[in-house]
Amino acid sequence: METYNEGARFQHKAAGGGVAYVRWGHTNCAAGAETVYSGRVGGSHFSHRGGGSNYQCLTLEPENEDFGPGTVSGSFMYGTEYEVYANNPSVDKLLQNHDVPCAVCYVSTRSAKIMIPGTYKCPSSWNEEFHGFLMSAHYSHHRATFECVDADAKKALAGHANANGALFYFVEPRCGSLPCPPYEQEKELSCVVCTR
Repeated sequence: METYNEGARFQHKAAGGGVAYVRWGHTNCAAGAETVYSGRVGGSHFSHRGGGSNYQCLTLEPENEDFGPGTVSGSFMYGTEYEVYANNPSVDKLLQNHDVPCAVCYVSTRSAKIMIPGTYKCPSSWNEEFHGFLMSAHYSHHRATFECVDADAKKALAGHANANGALFYFVEPRCGSLPCPPYEQEKELSCVVCTR
């Protein structure tokens, strides 16, 4: 069995096939998918110029190698919070400043996975794993990846403080460089994760 981690896009290949994906904003996987592990979303601090630019689904059971005494000041990993504000009707108003959970999911009967930004529907020959809202860092912060966060987003247990490490904001299209219609400038972009 071969396993590798390509940033936040965890992939898992077994001799018989299968595909893995991260369900951002949830603690378990949908029916028909195996939950490999549940965790917390981490990333670089929104104000740091360096570090990683992608979000990570960190395990809740870390096991660290012992490199001996002393610390190395290199890159840092922070927890990720929702920045959805109370006036947004699209999601649970109680998510603001809560930590973001995640689950790494595996489907043995499929061999391909795609995330489609801008829609909540899969093409007819694909299976929906989950749909939600496209989220990323704020446009005035340092860049991060775009991730599809579950529409039924959950909060991580015991994680409600405005610590402002890595952050998830909604993504809105901008007309002019994108055609409007079909896009609408002030509507949060949907997304869907599909497998087949």
